[in-house]
Amino acid sequence: MLSANAGAKEMDLTRCAFSQPPVIAEGATATQEQMTASATAVRSFMGAMQDSLDCLEAAEKAMGDEITEEQKIMVTAAYNSGVDKLNKIAERYNSEVRAFKNR
Repeated sequence: MLSANAGAKEMDLTRCAFSQPPVIAEGATATQEQMTASATAVRSFMGAMQDSLDCLEAAEKAMGDEITEEQKIMVTAAYNSGVDKLNKIAERYNSEVRAFKNR
């Protein structure tokens, strides 16, 4: 449980945990099947991450007026971290797809 201070309502974000990043095949050496599997894994990861981001938004909204500034900062930091993870995976996958197509 995450709590900004002892008097504040506690905010449990454990159900919003982020998924582990998928394994992405190396485009320079991967087979078509491996690239297809990577695409499937990336799509699944993106969906799970979006669910986690939605969960963070819902948790913040559920706190209503009782949310503290520290809790808002925690949720925002977690949300931004999730978006960064999404972007890094998308960039990596796209890079591997380009390598695959350029061989």
